[in-house]
Amino acid sequence: MNTTSSAGGGKGGTIGIIVMLGGLIVHGGGAAVILARTMGKKNDRENTPLPETQPVVQNVKPFVEEPPPLPEETPTLEPEPEEPEPEEPEPEETKKPKKKKPLPVGTIDAKAAQAVTKKNYARVRSCYEKQLKVNNLLQGSITVKITVYPDGSVNAVKFTKDTIRNSTMNQCIKGEIKSWRFPKPEGGKVDIQQSYKFTPKTG
Repeated sequence: MNTTSSAGGGKGGTIGIIVMLGGLIVHGGGAAVILARTMGKKNDRENTPLPETQPVVQNVKPFVEEPPPLPEETPTLEPEPEEPEPEEPEPEETKKPKKKKPLPVGTIDAKAAQAVTKKNYARVRSCYEKQLKVNNLLQGSITVKITVYPDGSVNAVKFTKDTIRNSTMNQCIKGEIKSWRFPKPEGGKVDIQQSYKFTPKTG
């Protein structure tokens, strides 16, 4: 009985060991499975390729070295341009006066012309008397050529003879004669010669 029991007990012990080993195995297997899974996941992670990362490009302004500042230039004063002198206008060509045709020589009544000179003798004498007061020795004779135009006016008076040589007296006589009026000559101008002799009055 004891043997049987021992035998039975031995079998039972063996079975129990086997059962325990089985449990360990089972449990161990579970641990192994868990470990295997864990290792597998780890291997999967290690073998899984990492996603390619795109390079991040930032808008970075290129660094450009600024040139050194230019030196300040001293302003140069430019001379003011000289104003051109105004050009003198060219003188206009002076028109030459047309030459008048010379007047033809006319005729005049001698008695009528003599009457005019005789009538105005006192006015000519007065020019001599004025200068005689300045010089009481003044005396002599003069001859004048009187040019009379067709209208009877005196155009020119020229001294052809002069022994007195007093310019003031001569200017006075010339002015007096130019104011005379003669009869109108016929056919043009005439020249009249008139002589005067001046001496101081006596007595």
